[in-house]
Amino acid sequence: MQRDLCVMGMAAANAVQLARDKALLLRNIPVPELQATLISKGMLKAADIADDDFGFALTPQEMAQKLASASNMDDCLPASAMLCLLPREQALKALEPFAGSDRPSLHRVLCFLGVGRGVERYLSEVDTLLSEPVLSTELYGGIGTKHLMPDQGYAPVSALMLGSLTHLREPRTVPLLLKLADHIHFEPQDLRAAWGYIFSLACGFERLACEAGKAPLRRLLGSTLFENHIVRRTGDIRSCSNILSERLCYLQMALSRALLRCGDVEGGRFLCDFLDEARVCLARAARSELVAATGQDFGFAQAPWREWLEKNGALLKPNPLIVPFA
Repeated sequence: MQRDLCVMGMAAANAVQLARDKALLLRNIPVPELQATLISKGMLKAADIADDDFGFALTPQEMAQKLASASNMDDCLPASAMLCLLPREQALKALEPFAGSDRPSLHRVLCFLGVGRGVERYLSEVDTLLSEPVLSTELYGGIGTKHLMPDQGYAPVSALMLGSLTHLREPRTVPLLLKLADHIHFEPQDLRAAWGYIFSLACGFERLACEAGKAPLRRLLGSTLFENHIVRRTGDIRSCSNILSERLCYLQMALSRALLRCGDVEGGRFLCDFLDEARVCLARAARSELVAATGQDFGFAQAPWREWLEKNGALLKPNPLIVPFA
């Protein structure tokens, strides 16, 4: 019996190694050669291969024209998405003839691509939306959805517009984020619109990493909305099945890492709470953020992290997230 188990184990190990070898082999085969082989075996049709590597029905120039002529975001959403998927330089070349336009739909994509030229009108429109006495709860693209956020990425238009500005790391976005923080209101039983606003604040201050972000982030994290959602690995992991609690825990994580990126030691202390999370992805994310902020790595042990933060927290500096997309 023992010998049979040993043979079975060796067979399984060999199968795994064979799969790895095949994967490595495929990675080293040029794409056209791999396509030709698949066509010869009847596993792929020549008609399935797009001439432009994307299969888009529109050329980049047609996408840019559609974007520049659209009267609202709905009219140009597919074209916007396609342009953002193209290689950056190719998309910018297609948009160049329309760069002088003041249409927000155009500048939303330019901001996403890292071009902040001529965003004054765009900034003004976001400011107008955030200056309303009550922030809009209408979700762009998902008014009728009943799914919990952020399953489908729907959010109020102003939150989506802020997202592009913060991706650009436009400094003039800071007053807009502060205005949003002062106006935001949420009901725990319906966070569909509030999710977009709160996540925009987290993403914004994570990328702009400034002193001004500390107070509003601390205020939000101190809300009862974020109490008792962390599930300890030594606790009752059955509570991980609470989907709403899991979403709020993730949002708490996003706010905490933004606070730490602003150079506030309190953000690090919040993240230490996640190191013992039963949902290991959250624990790994917390550790990664702590390492990025401190240059230290104490693994998932809370005590040494807390000790380091207690002794050196005053030395923390703003550490903006600068990767193009995350």
